[in-house]
Amino acid sequence: MSQVKQGSQKAIMHSLAHAENYAIDLMWDIVARFYYEDMPREFYDDWIRIAGEEAKHYNKWQEQLKAFGSFYGDLTAHNSLWESASDTADDLLKRLAVVHLVHEARGLDVAPLLRRKLERCHGPAAAAAIAVLEGNVAEEVGHVGAASRWFGFLARRRGLDPVAAFHKIVRENFHGKLRPPFNKEMRDQAGLTEDYYLPLAETR
Repeated sequence: MSQVKQGSQKAIMHSLAHAENYAIDLMWDIVARFYYEDMPREFYDDWIRIAGEEAKHYNKWQEQLKAFGSFYGDLTAHNSLWESASDTADDLLKRLAVVHLVHEARGLDVAPLLRRKLERCHGPAAAAAIAVLEGNVAEEVGHVGAASRWFGFLARRRGLDPVAAFHKIVRENFHGKLRPPFNKEMRDQAGLTEDYYLPLAETR
């Protein structure tokens, strides 16, 4: 494998490990921070289960990086997800919308692109990384689905239309437009239909 391809594969795996590392903390944060919302027991069960799945995803990327002669922390990483979490720390509906239905849903959108990039790297290490990516993404659909379900539940409990509430929250709390292409199939599976995100999409 060329050094360019090797560097690309390492960067992809590191960025995914970074996202999963943040996700573990954020799943536990949503359980502890918003206790006062008095959500149903199933809400907390969902996020505790998801925290465990995110930890599993993180460990798998750590294993891939180790096999590649690297480790998480070997490269610099962005902080945008944590910034959004801080910006939405005052309200559960905002947190569900911005962190989970914008950032986490974006992970579904970029998965096919990441797979194509890994395929171009070739070799057994790339094949192993693709297998991890596909397994993780299948579970991420369920994570976005949980966020979509609980966002709708909480919006309706507050007397709000979920789609209109989502548009308002994202416009006020997410910096920038939602960027296509969107993974419509996976978003639909998660209950995040086009009426939520297309009106907010970046147009060229």
